Order: sequence, then C-alpha cells, then structure tokens
Amino acid sequence: MNIPRRRLTRDASKREIIIAAGHLALRVGLQNITRDAVANEAGRAAGTVSKYFTIEELRDAVLIVAIEENNPLVLATGMGYPVHARIASAPESLLKKARKLL
Repeated sequence: MNIPRRRLTRDASKREIIIAAGHLALRVGLQNITRDAVANEAGRAAGTVSKYFTIEELRDAVLIVAIEENNPLVLATGMGYPVHARIASAPESLLKKARKLL
C-alpha cells in the first residue's frame, strides 16, 4: 500500500530542500552540491528544487540558515574551512552578505 506524501506549503517545501542541501553539504562540501543530489537527498524531483532555487540561491540559503542557527559545521564546510572552524572566523564579507539577505 502506497502512503501518499503529505503536501507541504511552499515555505515548508523550500525549508525542507534547504535542510537537505545543508545535510548534503556536510558530506560533499557546499560548492559540490548539485540540483539532482539535493533533490535526491530531499526526496523531491529535481524540477521542484529548480522551481524554488538556482544552485547559487540554494547555496546562499544554506549559509544563511547556518548563520541563523549558529551552525559552524555547515558554515565551515561551505567556506572550505576545517569542520572545527567557528562562525566568528567567517570572512566579514560573507557575514555582511548574510545579514543583508536576512
């Protein structure tokens, strides 16, 4: 018996995709995520990911969420820093960009 997937609101669907992209970024690095890999991680169609984000917008969204949640692991991998890096060591230009988008 197939259980129908619950329909999510647009915002909830976008958030789910961002979270999946963040999980993927922890494994492969933020610059290495692709639309298809994020879609697979989120259990969504690649077209759904593209409906909401370009890959650049998705990478930015992952970094913004990492800053909002003070998640040094996602932020560090997104910037290519060792995993033990802290948000405080993020380049000021990235922090300014994130604050501007928030």
